[in-house]
Amino acid sequence: MSSQSGIKATDELLDAIKTFVAAGHAGSLLIRIDRETLVAGEFISGPIDAVQAVLKDGEPAYVLHRDDAGTTTTLISYVPDQAAVRSKMVYASTRNTVTRAVSAAAHVDNSHSVFATDRADVSTAGLARFAAHAQLEQPLTREEEALQAANRQQAVEHSTVRRAHVSSGLSLPLTSAAQSSLDRLQQQQQQLGGRDGLRAVVLKIDHGHEQVDVDAVVEGDDGPETDTEAVLEQLRARLSQAADAPRYAFVRVAGSVAFVYVCPQAAPVRQRMVYAASRAVVAGHVRQLSRKVEVGHFADVTADAVTAAAPASSGSSSNRFARPKAPFRRGR
Repeated sequence: MSSQSGIKATDELLDAIKTFVAAGHAGSLLIRIDRETLVAGEFISGPIDAVQAVLKDGEPAYVLHRDDAGTTTTLISYVPDQAAVRSKMVYASTRNTVTRAVSAAAHVDNSHSVFATDRADVSTAGLARFAAHAQLEQPLTREEEALQAANRQQAVEHSTVRRAHVSSGLSLPLTSAAQSSLDRLQQQQQQLGGRDGLRAVVLKIDHGHEQVDVDAVVEGDDGPETDTEAVLEQLRARLSQAADAPRYAFVRVAGSVAFVYVCPQAAPVRQRMVYAASRAVVAGHVRQLSRKVEVGHFADVTADAVTAAAPASSGSSSNRFARPKAPFRRGR
């Protein structure tokens, strides 16, 4: 077992390490380099402080120490500042060999490894200082500090953007025509209740201009009040013209306004994603919605879908989209 320095651990040293660790008692085993070979030195029983008496200021050494409980093994590389340069280099380049020898001979965890340059460090207080220092965060270079700061800022920005997306959805502006139609719908709902006037507004997303525009409107007939089914029939006719494209619709029925989100399964994935992300914001443009409904086909926009389970007070609204219990089945 050799190192970068070419110095090997003898079989006698391996046996000494094995015996020392197997004993399980508190004490220290000195390991030195003698004639280009690692050899076992003195064994000192008791606490680590007793080792100071045998260490010399100008001579490096390795100290294998077992704590008072006999459960923790610590390898101390003692290389004093007064030592000759060549001795420092040899002991530094042989340290890994000693570490491997301890591991091979005694199968112990060598994560407890310290480096000392003064005899005062080879003590109970010195080992406590090393243990406390090991718990501290490693110092960073300027480049590492800058990268860490950039990562923290990126995490904050990502968290802020995600919260904004989750809470408010994708916010696309309404065209003036769309805003005017919704304002008129709300005004007539308050003034006319379930009577005639503007009964439904269909909105679409203009992907090219990234805005929400009017696709169609449904007006009530002059004279007698237009019934709900007649309004919905006209609304379905307007929605059918969109083919497989998603649409939003606000429909005024039973004295209140319901929001309908139509999202066909055959619609392109990108359109479905944009419409789904924008629906909460679009629905928020009309106050006091009685119901929010999501359907997969224009034919599912029925009286049951837009009026069932509507709250008694038009002032309350639901934050969840409810699917109709019995959607229209084509082919029957």
